[in-house]
Order: sequence, then structure tokens, then C-alpha cells
Amino acid sequence: MAKIISQFTFADYGQIEILGDLERFLLALLGMDDEALMLRLEERRGKGRNDYPIRVMWNLVIAMKVFGHRTVESFRRELKRNSQLRKICGLDDFANKKHLVPPPRVFTKFLKMLAMEQDSIDGMFDRMVLELAGKLPEFGKDAAGDGKYLDSYAKRQDKDPKP
Repeated sequence: MAKIISQFTFADYGQIEILGDLERFLLALLGMDDEALMLRLEERRGKGRNDYPIRVMWNLVIAMKVFGHRTVESFRRELKRNSQLRKICGLDDFANKKHLVPPPRVFTKFLKMLAMEQDSIDGMFDRMVLELAGKLPEFGKDAAGDGKYLDSYAKRQDKDPKP
């Protein structure tokens, strides 16, 4: 007879799933120790244009992930519709700006700048993992992952390659 092994999670995500997207976004922002990264990015920007401040752009990137947008354009459409999200992210609807939301080029430039700080982002993640490990003594002792939630963009090889 086959033995059925129940799957357990180390955290009950059910409490978070019942929250609205804006509440989950606020939890994500509050849960990150991102001040050192923000200071590094602000230093990197220097005295350049500041139409869309670093912290606003960071909030937008986090919101894009929390809201499940795969492209900047779909997220920009969401921002144009959702005034509450714009406000929480730090975009001011009444500012004297040409665009209500940052144009695609602003996102592109910010994401390139963010990519140059990969070590800082990795360090921020490592610190959060250590903090979690301090609160959960058995954290990481026995672990398994399920990849069904991860997108795969690899091309499948043909079973019969063509000459």
C-alpha cells in the first residue's frame, strides 16, 4: 500500500491570500530592509533629473511583482487605472508633470540601474532569510521545493532532431 505524505508549509500563506492586493503590497514594503539599497541608488543617481525619485521607482517595481504583472506596459495600464496604487507608490496625481505614470524609458533606465546593484539586493535577501531563520529554529533543516509556481521559458528540445 502506498504511503501518502502530507505536505506542510512553514508559513500559513492563507492569512495573506485573503488580503487585498494593496494590503499585500504594503506588507511587502514594510517587510523589506531596503534603506541601504535606496541610499546606494540615490548616490548613483547623483544630481540627475529626479522627476520620478528612486524610492518611488523602487515601490513601483515591488508593486509590479506583488500585483503579478509580467510586463511594464501592463503594469503602467494598471497604474493609470488605480489611483490608490499610484498614491501608495508615491506618485502625485496633481504634480505638474507631463506623464501621470513614468514612461517606459524611465522603467528601463531604473531596472538597468537596479541590475548593477545585484549584490546589494542579494545581501538584502540574505539578511531577510537570516532573520526568518532566527525566528524559526528548524528553518532550512529539511526543505523541499515545488517548481510548479515558477515560469519556465526554456525551449523544449525536439525528440527527433531534424537534420
